[in-house]
Amino acid sequence: MINKAHLFYNAKETYSYHPHGGGPRYRLPAKDRTRHGNELLTRLTESLRVIETKAAIDRSDTQTQVLPLSSDKGVFLSIVSDKNEELSVDKFDNRYFELKTLKLEGDSQVLTFYTTQKNQEKFSRSIQKFINEDTKNGNPKNLPMLNNISLIRASTLEDLWTDDLSLLPSGSNDIICCELWMTFRNESIKEEFQLVLNDYLYESTPYISSLSLPTVTVFKVESTRERLESLIADYPNVVELRRSSESPNVFIDMDMPSQHLFTEDFNQRINMNCSEDQIFVSILDTGVNYNNRLLSKVCNASYSTSWDPNWDDYSDSSISPLQHYHGSFQAGVAAFGANILDDLVGTHAIEVTHEIESGRILPPRGVNPKRLYGDVMLGTISNLVIERPNSKRVYSLAVTDNECECEGYPTSWSAAIDTFCYQNSELSTDVFVVSAGNASNVQKDYWTNARTAKIQNPAQAWNAITVGSCTKLYNVTNLVNPTICSALGDINPTTSSSHDWEWDGSPFKPEILCEGGNRIIDNGVIDFHEDLALLTASGKTQGNVFGSHTDTSAATAEASYMAAKITAAYPMATAETIRGLIIHSAEWSQPILDELNRLAQSHPQKTVLKEYKKNILSVCGYGIPNLEKAINSKNNRLSLIIESSIKPVDDNSFNLNEFNIHDLPWPKQVLSQLPLDSTVKMTITLSYFIEPNPRVSNIKSKYVYRSHGLSFNLCKPGQPRQDFIESNNRSDRRSENYTEHKFDHGWFFGNSLQGNGCIHKDYWEGTAADLAETSTIVVKPVTGWWKLNKDKERCSKSVNYSLLVTLEVDDNDIDIYSEVENKINTHVGNVVPIQVSI
Repeated sequence: MINKAHLFYNAKETYSYHPHGGGPRYRLPAKDRTRHGNELLTRLTESLRVIETKAAIDRSDTQTQVLPLSSDKGVFLSIVSDKNEELSVDKFDNRYFELKTLKLEGDSQVLTFYTTQKNQEKFSRSIQKFINEDTKNGNPKNLPMLNNISLIRASTLEDLWTDDLSLLPSGSNDIICCELWMTFRNESIKEEFQLVLNDYLYESTPYISSLSLPTVTVFKVESTRERLESLIADYPNVVELRRSSESPNVFIDMDMPSQHLFTEDFNQRINMNCSEDQIFVSILDTGVNYNNRLLSKVCNASYSTSWDPNWDDYSDSSISPLQHYHGSFQAGVAAFGANILDDLVGTHAIEVTHEIESGRILPPRGVNPKRLYGDVMLGTISNLVIERPNSKRVYSLAVTDNECECEGYPTSWSAAIDTFCYQNSELSTDVFVVSAGNASNVQKDYWTNARTAKIQNPAQAWNAITVGSCTKLYNVTNLVNPTICSALGDINPTTSSSHDWEWDGSPFKPEILCEGGNRIIDNGVIDFHEDLALLTASGKTQGNVFGSHTDTSAATAEASYMAAKITAAYPMATAETIRGLIIHSAEWSQPILDELNRLAQSHPQKTVLKEYKKNILSVCGYGIPNLEKAINSKNNRLSLIIESSIKPVDDNSFNLNEFNIHDLPWPKQVLSQLPLDSTVKMTITLSYFIEPNPRVSNIKSKYVYRSHGLSFNLCKPGQPRQDFIESNNRSDRRSENYTEHKFDHGWFFGNSLQGNGCIHKDYWEGTAADLAETSTIVVKPVTGWWKLNKDKERCSKSVNYSLLVTLEVDDNDIDIYSEVENKINTHVGNVVPIQVSI
């Protein structure tokens, strides 16, 4: 679907505050059932004939003749949807049909499935029922399954290939290096397959490695197309084929001339697409070697500074220890992202929308006094800002104090970050990204390890985005059957958490997880492997161009890259919005949800389940961010950005002062056309900065440290707007006609987990009918030290916030975006904020 920009929206009403002591159904285009059904039967019959005779197929996407996949055990078929329509995937993923792949070809979905000889007739019988039989509601049987199919064809190897088709050789004897993803119903079939796999591979080239994941087993193999087709015929357990990922050591171990050639080609494909107001990832570390060939186009001497003017911009000598290259390691990932391997081996243009600034805060020798790290950091930042005062920045800090046993309480260093973010947000869109820090010990039980490894100072800073690490790296070369520590999509073995923090009122840290690599287990020992690290710059001027990077430092660099990309997409957005979008886009992966389910199995009570969700929040935050979702809306996934302000405290009475009402320009017309029980998802994130009270160290109350808090609430289905407004005030401020309206929104985290820190996120799924009536949100203040200390000057201030609301419908046919866009353009944009006293 076409990507669209998020919608900004500015309407609000302000009121005086008197505080209290099933899945979506498809919309199917009407078709002549007889004509459509008979066309499908004809296509199916022809496809089966092609498979039986092994007739060559003309594949236009490969511009060649290829053979269909065939097996004595069953058939592989691919179905193509009508343009811009969606297939009913669940109908081809059941006991009769085995779903293999689902991908896009142009504007159509292509679904490939396998069915055994025993169940082969099931598909044709389903089509016959579509033509001749009705449901109780008078619709053709199997309508969702068949209505949107435009073509049935015999599957080829291309249909199981989930990467760029241009990377798949078409000749029968061409060598294909790929990952073979397979499912096995039981261990005996898997063991049998492993014994015979080499018979299907290229001569004298045994399979390189395999990896058992929760749902699939992955084999890295080299074979010819002809042999792979034979393998699939004998073992239709194959789910998909992926091109073999290059691993970091391919480049790290490459000879110097070849490294230089790759880098030269890479640099020639870079398009510097930077705005007039330059965007930087400002790396506060050991210094960045801008003379490294990989970094030379995104950083230079004029972009570099040091806290001490006597320090060199970076260290690079034959006696420099590895840690002195840490800043350059950060720069490679922060500049180009965690997937730089794809860019190096590709031929596509590389769009660079931000550059790298280097702020050296660590000395060439020895260490800075710990008490000065806040000053060193701010002084270095000041140097950068003086040189380029109008630039936009993502400050990236992966230097933490691993000797500090952090309990969540603020330190001078973390409070310095909070103060900087709060003050700076009035002047710029800059955000601060901090590494959570790594566990000093690594255990095979990495979830237990993460819970006991405490986040390191200054990562407890409320206003910063704290980053833990996860991993999607699993491929290891030159080892047969390696044992990988973390599962695909799970937490990294070295990530740390706020799980055992003493201060219970602290924020959930980290807020997000990004790629930090993985570990192997070798003879019972957890060890580093280059293949399970991120490729980056070596930091050297001569010799190796490339290096490897891991853990929460690498994750912080990746998060910084994302934040810079969001800033480039929305250069006029506030810092609260940039920070909010990256967290708003984050979700718990399936392995994280599996851990929650594991915890909850023994205690299914709801009250205990909330504790387990808190447990996961303290390790994973809100999950793994999705850059595409952070930047783009689509027709069926709409994000509203509300940038507003509120005055939390009355500077005369020192009571909480006011709340804001935001009436959302909801797509009620579109929602009303959905079946009333259609499920839609709403996600809300409230992002703001607090002013810290750094005068205290070990504090028990969150109200002492934060200047103020904010919270959000959503109206209930069927609740009159005036009743909702009055419900936010205590009962003696309500009218006589007020009616209490009870409804449980079913928030995933719930009110008790929404209040920590100064970014609050939750989501709920409800019916289209409920959502159409829940278009009003309140943002109201919560007590902080401004109010408790009766600080008149500060209580006279208003504070900014960003409220992010995403509405998502699974059905791609539903266009909720256009209706909301039209409402904003024609009505809401002209609404003037008003003040109301009640």
